[in-house]
Amino acid sequence: MAIHIPKQLLVEGAGLLAGNAHTQDDGLVRVCAAGLRAIAEQHAAYENATRCSKAFMTHLHEELHRLCGQFSLPGGACSASATALRERAFCLTEDMAVIMREKILRSGCAGACAAETELMAFFEGSGHWRAGDGTLVTDAYYVQLPVAVLHELLRRVQDAMDKAV
Repeated sequence: MAIHIPKQLLVEGAGLLAGNAHTQDDGLVRVCAAGLRAIAEQHAAYENATRCSKAFMTHLHEELHRLCGQFSLPGGACSASATALRERAFCLTEDMAVIMREKILRSGCAGACAAETELMAFFEGSGHWRAGDGTLVTDAYYVQLPVAVLHELLRRVQDAMDKAV
């Protein structure tokens, strides 16, 4: 069963991050806001493509609730400091990187939008996350998801071959 994140919560979180004057020049916050908008725009695709990354989807949902619940003011204004927004954006970016990676592994790179490509490039190139660093997020991103998706594809091929015989 898919984890449902309300589309409006994604849009609200993106707006809080993108609309804060203190963080407009912050690459992490900008990439994070664009990633949230991309998930909102492709809401059904994400809900259907994320089987292995459910823990990250659940955490993303919790982090969005924290962001919107703690920092949202009437009219969509944001009450957070730049540091607090950056901390939320860091956590959200970790979750989205794993979730986007699974969607793209399942659908192919040609199906990736610019925001997905940019977020994953940021994740891979920023220096915050390194393959083999022993963290849960990098193990999922670089090892567990690719292996799980490959295993699923091989099982499908085997099933198709068994039916053909």
